[in-house]
Parts: sequence; C-alpha cells; structure tokens
Amino acid sequence: MVRLFNKKKRFRFSPVAGFSLIEVIIAMFVLVTGVLATITLTINSIKQTGNSRDSLVASALAQEGVELSRSVRDENATQGYYDRSTDLFQYFQEDQLCTIDYQTAFDVRTSGDPFTCGGSVNVNLNLDSDKRYVHSGSNTEFKRAVYFTNFVANDHDPGFLPTKSVDVISMVTWNGKPLPGPTDSCSLANSCIRNESKLTSWILH
Repeated sequence: MVRLFNKKKRFRFSPVAGFSLIEVIIAMFVLVTGVLATITLTINSIKQTGNSRDSLVASALAQEGVELSRSVRDENATQGYYDRSTDLFQYFQEDQLCTIDYQTAFDVRTSGDPFTCGGSVNVNLNLDSDKRYVHSGSNTEFKRAVYFTNFVANDHDPGFLPTKSVDVISMVTWNGKPLPGPTDSCSLANSCIRNESKLTSWILH
C-alpha cells in the first residue's frame, strides 16, 4: 500500500529589504516639492505673459492719445489756413485732464470740440462693437488721460497763430491703478505708460 505524503512548502524570505516608512515619506515630499515648483513657475510665466501683453497694449494706447491730438491740430490747420480763421491749437485746454478717442477726434470736422476735459470725465477705455478702444461701451482695465502743457506764444504773428507749440502728454494705466498727474511718476512698476511729444504750429516752419 502506497501512502502519499504532502510535503509542506517552505517559504523563504527574500534577502532584499523593502522601503521603510521614512523613505516613502521623503520620496513623496521630494515629488510634491517638484510638482509645486513646476506649478509655481507655470503660474508666474502666465502672469508675466499677461503683464507683457498689457504693457504693449498700454504703450499703443498712449501713443494713440498723442496721435489723435496731432490729428486735431492738423485738421484745424486744414480748416482755417486759407481764411486765417482757426488757431491750430483750438480746443487744447492747458493743464487740464482731457480725453479723446478715434470717434471724438472726428468731431472737430462736424460738431467742434473733440476733447472732453475736467476732473469728472470718464477716463476708462472700453471696447466698442468694432473692438476699438473708446471712452464708452464695455469696460476694460485701461485708463487714459491726455494733458496739454507748456503753451509757447507766437510772437511773430499772434493774430493768426497765437500759439507756437504745445507739449502733449498721454498717460495710460491698468491693473486698477489710478491715473497720475502730468508731473507725477509713471512707470511699468506702477502699471503706467507715459508718452510725450511736442506739437508745433508747423505752418510757421
């Protein structure tokens, strides 16, 4: 009679040791630190991209403020040169906070004063239906003011052109920053762009 005996299996422990709890915690800490650093860099990169975009838009808007003022001077010259009836700097108000946009700039051809000046004017720049910046419509984060300073009198023929030159200062802010005055500090650190130009009575030159 043959008897079958089941041999008991013997298990041997592997000589290779596993990870300890401290090692697992340290590995997780390193992993989480790396992920957080990557997320932080990504967020900062997005913010820097947004700031660069805003500063470029603000620079263009500040330049536009100067160019629109220049167009008013040129339109005055076109209208009044031959009959000697129009001052090139008509409507330019000295040391006043003023606004102008591409829509109101055309008012000089029809209804007159293209500038809105005073302490209570709407300085917010908004997008119209054509996606162009004006002082009415849907709000954006940009504000713009235009100042006219240093009016130099024309001693040669004041009856025809009483003003020889005017300094135009166009200032734009964003990120909720208030608009500074024409003599106040304006820098990128303050989310502010300043563009300045001297307009002359070019008919005299």
